[in-house]
Amino acid sequence: MKEAIRIQSILDTVYLCLNIIGGIILIPYYLKFISINLYGFWLATSGIIILFDALDFGISSIFTERISKLYSTKRFKTLTDYFFSGLFLFIILSLLILFVGLIFSLFLDTFFDLDLFKEVIINCFKISLLTSCLKLINVGFINFGSSIFKPLYFSLTKIISLIISIIFAIKLLNLDFGLYSLAIGYLVQQILGFFFFFFISFRLIKKLNPTPRWAIKFDVLKDYLFSMKYLFFARSAESAVKNIEPVIIASTLGPNFTAIYVFGKKISDLIYQFVNIFSGASFSSLTNIQQKIKLGDKDVRIDNINKFIFYLSIILLGFYISINNNFLHIWVGEEFKISSNLVPLFGLASLLMIWIQFRTVFHFSKNIFKHVSKVLFFEAISRIVLLFLLINSFGMFGGPIAIIISTSLAILLLEKKINIDFNSAAIFIYIFSTSTILGKINFVDLAIYNIFIKCTIVVILLSLLLVNRKFRENIIRLKEYL
Repeated sequence: MKEAIRIQSILDTVYLCLNIIGGIILIPYYLKFISINLYGFWLATSGIIILFDALDFGISSIFTERISKLYSTKRFKTLTDYFFSGLFLFIILSLLILFVGLIFSLFLDTFFDLDLFKEVIINCFKISLLTSCLKLINVGFINFGSSIFKPLYFSLTKIISLIISIIFAIKLLNLDFGLYSLAIGYLVQQILGFFFFFFISFRLIKKLNPTPRWAIKFDVLKDYLFSMKYLFFARSAESAVKNIEPVIIASTLGPNFTAIYVFGKKISDLIYQFVNIFSGASFSSLTNIQQKIKLGDKDVRIDNINKFIFYLSIILLGFYISINNNFLHIWVGEEFKISSNLVPLFGLASLLMIWIQFRTVFHFSKNIFKHVSKVLFFEAISRIVLLFLLINSFGMFGGPIAIIISTSLAILLLEKKINIDFNSAAIFIYIFSTSTILGKINFVDLAIYNIFIKCTIVVILLSLLLVNRKFRENIIRLKEYL
């Protein structure tokens, strides 16, 4: 179990690093072939497609939870039934997403006023829609591998297909395919993944159950659908807020501001994705742990995961707050720098999003779907309302402020009892306050030297935390656990 988490976390980190190449390092290269306004509309319309993810009705979470339980209790024949029936639902729901998305594409120009970019944006939207459908089916295969603690080949396939898609996109850019290059590149990634995931999954099924019944069971579908009625709220919430800020900013402030906003918070988003690798990888293990501990008992492994997620988040976000504007200067240019007061807000918003995501995984592992789904749905609605109100009132500052307010309220509602660890709170204040001060200072004129100096100072400041006995003990315990 622990080995599976380690393998998946390492390979998913490699996958994220490759995404950084496509999502950060190559963006200045993309902008040589694609105008900033066109790229801004691409970001906004991509956010619309993410909204359609709600139409998977939460099948991913319930599929993983059921397969994990059956695998831990060695009921492999029943597991086979849940795999085939679950895969059938993944396919049906992906077709539903495709149908709804094609209808919405008819009104895309009305919503965004695309003007000269109408044809290319709508065509790329349709390509991305097909990509999203294949991605949903692929998620089913990947979750199956994680649930039975066999993530290796799935993660390797993700990495290889991503590398091929990046190369493919660059080739098309150089052939003057423009924005189509990115849309087709992502589609190639999912097509390659689908064929390999299909082959790997069916091999694993044959190993677990040499004589599988290739049938879709009505009672299994009924179990999935019954649970999904609660998870629909959670999925609606996740999809609605996942990339909603670019959509709202593009429709209110314009595509140029959309690009500036997305670039400014890009690193904090990547930190959010990186930490969530560990949250997601722990889901099957947490489910397994919950099966083996008695009601009311505590497990030190759960406390270790809590501490690990918290420390990893605040340390990485501390670096982000300190160096983000210097990084933007090197990455996309001085004209895309954002206010130094906006960066700590992005950092705090990301921390709260990381925490609510991890606590959601934890509660789902305990089979608590109904309450969590309602809280997440409330958070999504409140966040969207606040985003509209605050972005119109405060511009880009309204984005992170809305997230901070909505996620804080949701965390209060999610937990029956919140125990404040004052030592952890003090560490958080120490890291965020010192990083905020560093973010406002430029020691020299060259951005690259500023980054080096600030990173060195952050490392020194973090080293001083070892004076704190409780922090030192926690780090030693985490080291032994990992």
